[in-house]
Amino acid sequence: MNSSVLFAGYDIGTTSSKVSVVDAEGHVISNAKVNHPQEFSDDGFPEQDAQNWWEDFKKLTSIVGKEISLSRIEAIGLSSMCPCVLPFQMKEFH
Repeated sequence: MNSSVLFAGYDIGTTSSKVSVVDAEGHVISNAKVNHPQEFSDDGFPEQDAQNWWEDFKKLTSIVGKEISLSRIEAIGLSSMCPCVLPFQMKEFH
């Protein structure tokens, strides 16, 4: 495997989003964290605005992009606070 290959793992959590970029040997090359507000439905269940997820993803990518060439990232993994389905139209996210 090319030693310049990197992998990015994003975690969208309840109160923050994080990214770690690692190389093929598992060494952390870059990481970042951004906070977002915790929201609750009227009946007390945690909720998230998908636009916040997208904004967090863009912010995190911008932060690590200042430290590494994003073109080196070969794969992205994403986890969130629970299983979910998020249908969207691309024009809505920009």
